[in-house]
Amino acid sequence: MAQMAKSVGITSAYLSTIERGNRKIPKNLTQNVINHYKLSKEQVTELQKAEYLSMDSFEIELSDVDLDK
Repeated sequence: MAQMAKSVGITSAYLSTIERGNRKIPKNLTQNVINHYKLSKEQVTELQKAEYLSMDSFEIELSDVDLDK
């Protein structure tokens, strides 16, 4: 686990907290895993789905939207 964590730019302790569900997946972690491990399209899709399902919130950028309509 320590080698995997180091290769994707986080500590093994942080990776462990993500795996246990105690932390959200950081925005860049999924892409780092995809790039480092050269995942197949199917693996990328599965990983992105897992990332999406782990989110407890999301942001919608509305600065360019006319809210008076």
